[in-house]
Amino acid sequence: MKFKQALVTVFMILSILMSGCGGDKKDASQNSGFFPAEFTDLGAARISEPQTFAGESLYEYINGGAELYHLYNFVDVTTASYDLDGVEIVVDIYQFDTPANAYGLYTLMRPQTPVPVDLGVEGFSAEPNIDFIKGQYMVRLIGFDFSSRVVDGIQKLSRKIESLIPGQTSYPEVFTRFPTENKIAYTDKIQADSYLGYGFLSRVTTQDYLLGEDTVTLFLTADDNGNKYVQFMDMAVIDEGVQKALEDIPFESGQAVILATSYYGEVMAGLRNGLLLGVVNYNDSHKDFIKNWIASQN
Repeated sequence: MKFKQALVTVFMILSILMSGCGGDKKDASQNSGFFPAEFTDLGAARISEPQTFAGESLYEYINGGAELYHLYNFVDVTTASYDLDGVEIVVDIYQFDTPANAYGLYTLMRPQTPVPVDLGVEGFSAEPNIDFIKGQYMVRLIGFDFSSRVVDGIQKLSRKIESLIPGQTSYPEVFTRFPTENKIAYTDKIQADSYLGYGFLSRVTTQDYLLGEDTVTLFLTADDNGNKYVQFMDMAVIDEGVQKALEDIPFESGQAVILATSYYGEVMAGLRNGLLLGVVNYNDSHKDFIKNWIASQN
């Protein structure tokens, strides 16, 4: 009997300790430091305690679509509400493992024709809400009506929140690999998986361009062992005439191929310096532009 009582006591102590450890881990998110009790110069006061949803618990907060966030290595989200002159504003701060993954998720949330705001790396307004990206954090401020008081309050509070968040305000370095001329604004993206619907094309970075009357997309992805290229090539019907036309494009050892698709037009791809580089909606009139881009990948 004494042995059983002692065993129960031990289990109770272990349960308390484990519960305490789990709670500390959740409550001690570094994001909670981005939510001061008040912004005195704005007259804004926090009206809820910051809550953090980490890892797989994200679904408890956003109730749908959590899988997309996890594709970009989501870490946690911390949320709290503020009262600003009688207006309630919700602030969500999503943390990812790297700035590139944070920006990648953000590019999928950004509208095709955003209203830009000068915050962090980049941001947009979808009145009354504001979203922006800074370092490894994606920030969302949410209002509940379209009144000028709400819009104005969110604009002011967003600048205060942005000043508290650390991290880079430059675009991920991978985008420096793309040409600047003829670029279409707000079409840069990082696709976590299944680019063009192909499961093997993961972690693909893209940028759209206007070349004459054509819109084309340049894309690149790491391919050190050439496996992605091999899988791409296996889907293509090799035409010797087409292959001959690609010989002067400076891919490695003629490692280039064109895949004809019904939806995306011709997709050309090849290898250079550990990268799979490609063009969606390719035709020969784009060749000089493409050659210069491929040659720059050193």
